[in-house]
Amino acid sequence: PSNITSIEKQAFYKCKNIKSIVIKSNKLKNIKNKAFALINKKAKFDVPNNKINNYKKLLKTSKSYKNTMKVK
Repeated sequence: PSNITSIEKQAFYKCKNIKSIVIKSNKLKNIKNKAFALINKKAKFDVPNNKINNYKKLLKTSKSYKNTMKVK
């Protein structure tokens, strides 16, 4: 949904079949520790254009982002 403000700790942890994540919210402030850790190494995050850099930082600080993943 477009009103999400937080993704909880280990929400999608070890869900290796996840290859594409769509975040429609412009209000996301927090991605908690390892929310997307150990998902597919080539996963693609589709986020609002004006939030790409912010959301990439949130993913890195949550220990959920690998360099092989794409945020677009």
